[in-house]
Amino acid sequence: SHVTVKIKLTQHLPLRGPKNQIIKMFSHFTAVTEQGDGHLIHYKKLEMVGLRVLQFLKQTERIRNTLLHDSRANEHKASYTVFHAAVDFLMSFCECEAHYRDLFVKKEVFEFLVSCIALAEEVPISKLLVAIFKNNNMRINLQFVDQLVRAIEDNFSKNQQSALNAMIVLKSMVTTFAESIETRDNGNIIMLRFMEQNTESRIENPYIPMAAEAFRDAVEFMVADNERIVSYMRKLEQDSKLELERRQTGTTTMNLESKPKEQTARKKKTASGGSGSQHLSQSYLGEGGAGSGSASGSSSAGSPQHSATRLAAASDLERDGEDDLVSSAVASDAEDEAGEKLAEQEKAAFGTGRLDLKDFFASSFQLAAIELVIRCSSFGFNKTVLKQFSKSIAESQLGRDDPEEGQEGVLDDGGHDDEDDDEGIVARQKYFRHLIFWTQIQDNLINIPLIVQDAFMRMMCILLKPHEIEDMLHNRFTSKQRRLRTIATKPTDTVLMLLSWFVEYFRRYPELHLFKSRISPVVEAIDERVNYELSPYFMRDHVFLLLIQALMAYNSQRTWGKDWFQNSIRGGHDDQLVPHSDQQFADLVRRHAFHASEKEGEQQGSTPAQKEGDNIDDDDGGANMTDILGDLFQVLFQQRDWAAEDWGVDQELMQVIKTILSLNLCNSAEKQQAKKCLQKLGVGLDEDFQNSNQRDG
Repeated sequence: SHVTVKIKLTQHLPLRGPKNQIIKMFSHFTAVTEQGDGHLIHYKKLEMVGLRVLQFLKQTERIRNTLLHDSRANEHKASYTVFHAAVDFLMSFCECEAHYRDLFVKKEVFEFLVSCIALAEEVPISKLLVAIFKNNNMRINLQFVDQLVRAIEDNFSKNQQSALNAMIVLKSMVTTFAESIETRDNGNIIMLRFMEQNTESRIENPYIPMAAEAFRDAVEFMVADNERIVSYMRKLEQDSKLELERRQTGTTTMNLESKPKEQTARKKKTASGGSGSQHLSQSYLGEGGAGSGSASGSSSAGSPQHSATRLAAASDLERDGEDDLVSSAVASDAEDEAGEKLAEQEKAAFGTGRLDLKDFFASSFQLAAIELVIRCSSFGFNKTVLKQFSKSIAESQLGRDDPEEGQEGVLDDGGHDDEDDDEGIVARQKYFRHLIFWTQIQDNLINIPLIVQDAFMRMMCILLKPHEIEDMLHNRFTSKQRRLRTIATKPTDTVLMLLSWFVEYFRRYPELHLFKSRISPVVEAIDERVNYELSPYFMRDHVFLLLIQALMAYNSQRTWGKDWFQNSIRGGHDDQLVPHSDQQFADLVRRHAFHASEKEGEQQGSTPAQKEGDNIDDDDGGANMTDILGDLFQVLFQQRDWAAEDWGVDQELMQVIKTILSLNLCNSAEKQQAKKCLQKLGVGLDEDFQNSNQRDG
């Protein structure tokens, strides 16, 4: 007999037994902590044991790899090591026993945890740091922020996930249930260092793009994410269509196969029923024929009993035929209902897929930076943070290294910045206008992920007040115009660009919900702070509010429909958007101005384009002109692929559509489409949208 022994050689140390025991120990104490006995564990200093286990991450490579190895891990099961068990215990301890977090915010402990973020990406050290600072009103110091900012800078290129984790930890320092002085101070400290670093790296890898070069690089940075999202949308749509066709084909095949069987069964049933009736009649006649010579036979053949029997048999045959007709009608109705259900399923399936945002680093990092700015600004109420943000805008665009050149750029703006901007309102207005311009340059509107565009718009709607946005929409560039509240004589380029952005926004609206039903972490952060019952007469969505504000500004600026003797129409020359080039946008940003200089515009040919646009009506009768409002209402009222109720925007969409109808910007066909959309959203009955003649019959 032979004994076969298989030996598997590995580079790992023989520590499987101790590793399993440590994992069991931490799992046990995690359960004890979660059931409410964490204060008893604190007296045994078990949190110190967890930190001692994490110190093995800084041991030699062989020891670290041995402890990070999990023999039971595979494609379907994630690795779970002693480090994971220790982190899970410490996270539960920090969440359940928040008053014992002081140990983890000591300088040496915090520096050690931050340094461990990049040592092993699979170990969720960043989640532990988030649990330490989240919903905690403790004060932080500048050293904590410096450590995290340094971790972001060191790992941004070589270890992107670690950089994103550091950004998430930084964001958790200002994540609280309620506003307080401590949280505002934390926001001031974070933004002070955050904006300083953003200004220093204003050209290469900034957190928030502000310089002209940063805007250009940001598109290249995020275009790969956008291509993946678009390809996924196409695949989702194709799969949905194939599934619908498969179901319809299967239903049709079943119907085609069932109809011959039903017809054959009906023929057999009819034949058997006919022969039976014929046999019955013959038997009756036979009885009568046999005794035809007798009086009794003739009398029995014509008796009422035999007549009733024959009528009953005939009625049974007719009833069987009626049942077949009823069953076929019911089957056809069921087929119609099934077809309608399949169509509804096809519509609802579009946009219900979910992607993982962590797989899109560029978009995730940009969203995290935007959310950090919003949280640090106390959702628009912290003026210190607003000033720091405005200061970074001016320094990044004008160039802090050459202030004299920046001052010349300000003077070239035509004297529009002749007043002091102590609070930075004008700088933020310019930046908002730059963002709108940015989306309209070349193919940026379709190359930048829509979820990132949405976050930028929401950020500026929070950092600016409604009347400050209105000044920008009316191109009130001077202090005198803002003081007099002047109304533009025709639709401004800001309003037209914003409406053009909304056309693409609502056309791709289902794309926003591929990651979360509430779009992104930015929207979820806003929902956490704005926590109240939604009034039927209120809109909370900042993008919807911006749409209504832009339409109201357009309504006051439009040149059509105000005078009976005017020849202007909707979508005429005044509603046309003049395209801009990259050079014009770069000049706009570098000069930190509201609009490009006339000299630059003449060099790039904008003035000839405008002059050429003046003769559009004369050349081709306006055939090449675009009706921006018509395009907007078409995509907004269609909502074929929307799941508004699942996304939590159905009530607000109702108010948006009602407000649009009250502005009298829609034609008759668009009004009917809007009313149908309201009916789908669940507003009123059919007769509520009929005129008096239709109601009266």
